[in-house]
Amino acid sequence: CIRDSINAEYGKVILDQTYVFPTGVTSLASTVTSRGVTPKRILVGLNSGQIVSLDKRILDPRRPLANQITPEIQAEGLFPYVPYISLDSKTFINYDKTVENLRCIVTAPATLESTSLVLAYGLDVFYTPATPSKPYDLLSADFSFSTIIIATLVLSLMTFISYAFFKRKELKDSWK
Repeated sequence: CIRDSINAEYGKVILDQTYVFPTGVTSLASTVTSRGVTPKRILVGLNSGQIVSLDKRILDPRRPLANQITPEIQAEGLFPYVPYISLDSKTFINYDKTVENLRCIVTAPATLESTSLVLAYGLDVFYTPATPSKPYDLLSADFSFSTIIIATLVLSLMTFISYAFFKRKELKDSWK
């Protein structure tokens, strides 16, 4: 039996939830990364000229009420539904700067997977690299390059030595 997937009717499930935001919203955007591996964040431009970075799970319409949480829902990482979205000062990506008359937020991927480039404009222009999941693909300032070089050299040397032993054993076994 061949099934026509184009014309087939599937049971569509449409979910929605209502949220209360503490201030006026002027623009919305989503972070974008080069390979799409890093979890997305929702960027919200506020009337005050601030830009807030929200975890996309906060706006997930599948969030259950507090009394409907099951182990499967917990395993999926869904937060309980709370209609009021509170703003934490740590989530502002433009810190103490404001973009007057904020009209638009534009995002683009960067070379690093952990980074998304954010440009916001209105009367002012604001640009920043945003790291939705922290810069996990950067080396720390105290990273020991000498240790990694020494380890690579030792492994290379051990490879050549083991190859020489292998060839010697192979030659010995061929004479038996």
